[in-house]
Parts: sequence; C-alpha cells; structure tokens
Amino acid sequence: TDADGTTRIGPLPHGTTALALDTPGYPQMRIPNVSVTGAEPLIDGGTIVVQPGATLQVDVLDASGMPVPGHEVVLEDLLPLSPLRFFPVRTNPAGRVVFERLAPGSYRVRMAAIGRCMGQALTLARTITVPVAGIVNTRIFAGGKATFRISSPTSPAKGVFVSAQPDDPSS
Repeated sequence: TDADGTTRIGPLPHGTTALALDTPGYPQMRIPNVSVTGAEPLIDGGTIVVQPGATLQVDVLDASGMPVPGHEVVLEDLLPLSPLRFFPVRTNPAGRVVFERLAPGSYRVRMAAIGRCMGQALTLARTITVPVAGIVNTRIFAGGKATFRISSPTSPAKGVFVSAQPDDPSS
C-alpha cells in the first residue's frame, strides 16, 4: 500500500477476479470484481470508501428456550463466488456467537440442528441482513420436533422428503 492508500495486486490471470478486503480495523467486505483482458497493463479499480463494520450476535437456543453452549455456527456471504471467508465459531456458555467486522449486506447463518432425524443430520439456515454499522441480534431455535403421518389413498407413504420453513424468521 502506498502513502495515499493505493494498493496494487497482481499478477492476475485473464478473466474475472473476485476481490475482498480483510484487514484488521475494517469490515470484511467484497470490493468490485476486476476483469482482466490483457489490453490494459494496469486496471484502475477506483476509490473504495470503507464504512464502519457491524456486529452480528446469534443466540442459539434449544426447543425449551435454553442456551446451547459449544454449538458450531457458520456465517456465509450470500453473493455468488464470494472471496469472503468466515471461520466457524462455537457458541459460548450462554449460547451466543459473535461475528464482528461485517460489511452491510445479506449473510446466511448456518448450523446443525440439535439431534438427528431418522439418523440424518439436519441443517438450519437463516438469512440475516446487516446494516452499515451497529449490532444485529438474532435468536435461532436449534431444536423442536413435529410428527407427520404421510399416506396415499392406498397405503402409508414411506421415505417421503418433508421440508420446513418457519413463517417467523425471528424465532
């Protein structure tokens, strides 16, 4: 980085390169992609204004509303081919994980459900929108059960896939 904040990267391969800023003190954020054709020796990506980062706090609760300590939570950028990488975090004794230095945008919070269903691990995911700055709090219940008897006019149906989506994403 030069004294005026100019950063040069390269050499870059021909094609589109997705870029991200990940420097302590600044939010982790995508910056505009660079399209390299070889026609220009130096591509000017312009000036990037970095806003303050936001914090996302996720409280993981079981079906009875009690905190779930030691549960792994993953954060993902929703934009395709994202160069942003967030390490999985385990909930603290109060069932909370904190992701800091987030740029504004939409993220997916993903984790395993508590327990298994018919021997299969289940995954929970929620989309969270993060503002320019501040703290976003969300609670995710990682437990709960429902029973269904699926049948056809001739007999019970076995091995039927059932998907679910809560109508209240804050619960």
